[in-house]
Amino acid sequence: MLLIFLLSLPVLPLPALVKYDEGRLMINGIQLLQDKDNPLAYYYLPQYPKLSTKTDGSLELLFLKYIGQGGEDTNGGIFHALVEFSLPDDMLQTLDKDLKKAVPGAMIVGPVPFSRS
Repeated sequence: MLLIFLLSLPVLPLPALVKYDEGRLMINGIQLLQDKDNPLAYYYLPQYPKLSTKTDGSLELLFLKYIGQGGEDTNGGIFHALVEFSLPDDMLQTLDKDLKKAVPGAMIVGPVPFSRS
């Protein structure tokens, strides 16, 4: 399911590239990937995606069920969920402090940019 999600992302020009092997850190269970051009810039990648929520706090989910007419075997359904790879602000602040302890002068730039190619 995650693979389907990643393949469905639109292809947009990315502002940055990350190093996936060298410069990679793991702090508080969060993976940090170093920017290709700036060794003090890091992008975060949470261990697991989470379901997105609307402004009212409900989950971004859609369930549709369809039933064929006249007893035909054309029944089915669709399940759609919006997931995100984000972190709460308080967790980001703690992560940023811990990163600065590990790599003086380093900063978190944002989530890892995804691309489909």
